[in-house]
Amino acid sequence: METNDKVSLVQKINSAPAGTLANLPEVADRFKQIYKVMNGGNADRAAVKYEAEKFHFMKLIQDKPELQQCSKLSLYGCFLDMAVNGLSFDPAMKHAYVVSFNVNVGTKNDPKWEKRATLMV
Repeated sequence: METNDKVSLVQKINSAPAGTLANLPEVADRFKQIYKVMNGGNADRAAVKYEAEKFHFMKLIQDKPELQQCSKLSLYGCFLDMAVNGLSFDPAMKHAYVVSFNVNVGTKNDPKWEKRATLMV
């Protein structure tokens, strides 16, 4: 059953537009859960942190077309990394940047390029 849940989440992430990824209830729940564990916060603090980071994350994606082209799973990973590290996407804080890279997911002889988002702390 757990495998089916993970596949379902991956499907939801991959089918969501990049700019709305953080709105998925499963993403919100996971962000809050990780934030509470890693940063010793309570549910209210995690909810406030999630809302702030969701706003900055969605604005970042909206303002940078190259991020809209990145794989959804790489964007999801960047969003959750901020919960793990207790950092912020708020540009005024300058904690981290999200950049895109082309990654060969094929072979050397038959390259297939995928754009992925990476968090640079």
